[in-house]
Amino acid sequence: MIRHQLTARELDVLLLVAQGRTDQQIAAQLGIGRRTVSRHVSVALGKLEAETRTETVRIALAQKVLRFDADSERFVAGGGRQAV
Repeated sequence: MIRHQLTARELDVLLLVAQGRTDQQIAAQLGIGRRTVSRHVSVALGKLEAETRTETVRIALAQKVLRFDADSERFVAGGGRQAV
C-alpha cells in the first residue's frame, strides 16, 4: 500500500525513470535541476518503500501507479497520464 500519494511531479519523474532515463536526462526534459530530480526520485523511493530505482518502478507497476500501454509502447500513470 502506498503510504502517501505521489505528487504530479514525482509521477512525471517516475514515468521517465521507468523509461530508463538518467537524472540528467530527466532534468533536461523537465527543465529542472539534476538535484531536484534526484530529490523527487528519493521521495518516490520512500513513498513506495523501495530501495532502488528499479524496485520503485516494479512496485509502482504492481500497485497500478504505473502501467505499460502496449499501443503507445510507453509507461503511463495508472489513470492514463503519459510520460512527458
